[in-house]
Amino acid sequence: QIVQQEINIDSSGSILIQVLISGKESVLLRGLAGLLNSVSIEFSKLRCQLIEIKTLSSLSEIIGIIEENRNDLYNTHILYNKGKRFVRVFKELTSDHESLSLWKDNGVDVIIGGAGAIGVIFAKEIVKSVSKPILILTGRSALDSSKNEIIENLKILNVHVEYHQVDISNKKSTLDFFDYIQKTHGIINGIIHSAGINRDKYILNKSKNEIKQVLQPKVNGIINIDEVTQDIPLDFMIYFSSTAGVFGNVGQSDYAAANAFMDAFAEYRNELVSQHKRAGRTISIDWSVWQD
Repeated sequence: QIVQQEINIDSSGSILIQVLISGKESVLLRGLAGLLNSVSIEFSKLRCQLIEIKTLSSLSEIIGIIEENRNDLYNTHILYNKGKRFVRVFKELTSDHESLSLWKDNGVDVIIGGAGAIGVIFAKEIVKSVSKPILILTGRSALDSSKNEIIENLKILNVHVEYHQVDISNKKSTLDFFDYIQKTHGIINGIIHSAGINRDKYILNKSKNEIKQVLQPKVNGIINIDEVTQDIPLDFMIYFSSTAGVFGNVGQSDYAAANAFMDAFAEYRNELVSQHKRAGRTISIDWSVWQD
């Protein structure tokens, strides 16, 4: 609402929006960076910054931080930690290690949004890589002829496949679903979250309901899955995110926010793993645009 109000202001000059977040779990608010980057792309008169302060400072220090960043509009995501200022940069990572093998023979893997195009690609990759995997696919809609064809084609490859209609944005549905898997199969090795919704439109024209629809599968869904599986000794949790969450994208302010949240939650969950409060490596993949 604040962003929409600022867009409607009749101004010939530029407008700077600075959003400050703080606290131990401020990482979970980093999804706002995706929204702010998208807004800056959509409306050239707006300049946006997300400023993260790990330890809440005095009012005078906060004012100083605000003033300092007004003069550096190139950096849109800034972090202050122990009195030091950090800005977000990207670098290429290289590794001599062999690629990590995530799938297991006879393993039980859950693919949220598994009947979608990219979910099917990964289902086939798992089937090709290991022996007798158990694949549990989910979707928001009921099983139809096209989804049934996908499942039957996988079963031909000597794999146990199930499809379940599950709304992961609903905590009870999510809890019941994962309880069923544990009672039926005894274990869950890994989870791939590949579900998502687009409602592309300039932020000025977006309704609260449209934004909610886009956020639910990636934000509420991830939180629900994490909470109901927190005591399960998972090997991995993979989120299918998007470069829109990193750089922003026209018409996708809410989608960018949801994907930036995914990236942030992966970091948050890995921290919980290091504290022995969760199990399994968490990976968030920022996919680019694809057609085929």
